[in-house]
Amino acid sequence: MRAFVQKPKTLPTTATKTATIGRSLIRQSRDLTSVAHLQRTIGNRAAVQRPRERNRDEVKEELVGTQSTRLGHDFSRLPVHAPPATATRTRNADGIAADDEDITQAPTPAPAPGVFPPSPPPPAAPAAPSRQCHVTSGPTYTPSGTIPVTNTGGRKSATFSMAARFGTAFVTVPPRVPSCCEVRQYIRWDDAYHRSKGGPPHGGFPSSATAGTWYEDRDASDKRYGHRSGVHSDPIAGCGDEYLTGRTRDQANGDTYCGRDSPGAPATRMGTFNFQLKVIDTCNGSMVKARSSIITVRWG
Repeated sequence: MRAFVQKPKTLPTTATKTATIGRSLIRQSRDLTSVAHLQRTIGNRAAVQRPRERNRDEVKEELVGTQSTRLGHDFSRLPVHAPPATATRTRNADGIAADDEDITQAPTPAPAPGVFPPSPPPPAAPAAPSRQCHVTSGPTYTPSGTIPVTNTGGRKSATFSMAARFGTAFVTVPPRVPSCCEVRQYIRWDDAYHRSKGGPPHGGFPSSATAGTWYEDRDASDKRYGHRSGVHSDPIAGCGDEYLTGRTRDQANGDTYCGRDSPGAPATRMGTFNFQLKVIDTCNGSMVKARSSIITVRWG
């Protein structure tokens, strides 16, 4: 019989594959372990690096803040506000900003060269008087100048008359009416008379009356010439002191004044009297409308 050489036995493939897979798993495990280790290392470094970077930022901010404070400007504390979209601040001619409440007002346009603002309206004219006095003649004294003085029975006296006429016209503006016209007589005495008498002519004048000053003439009862009405009025018939229309007394509306005066003094009296007549407009603030010449009575 022929002899056969025995072939070596081949190892099963499954065992080889198992060993290869095992080595691969071990290698992958090691690689994963290395990666994990590397990740941990990088993470630790990053964790360490982050505080360092944060510390550097804080130091930088602190340095910036310190420098700003040292320079007197702490900008870190300034509030930041966005400006309003439509607000505009107006300025005057000197470039000075207006108040805050005016920031939305439009600026007043400057006037064009050569253009001036309109002038204010003139003040209203005073209302025209509704009536007025109009003098047609006088006032006059008869006689005029120096009045003769008579000396009878130890007394001195002088006599003179007074007259004035007033016009009427209703077609004028304002109308002229006699009722607005009144006559006044004024008297003045000198120092010689004041010393001789020891004061004013009589008690109808205030005790404080002085020489050289004009006063409205009157009697001891404070009745006065030419007043149409009122407490000083005391008409005297026969052209003693009255207003007439024609020949009839008409104190309210008479267009003619007639009066008479007869001053007197003791024969020993010294000094001088002066008299003057005036016509006043009682409808317009007692405006003087006419005046007579001055007459003189010399007592000695």
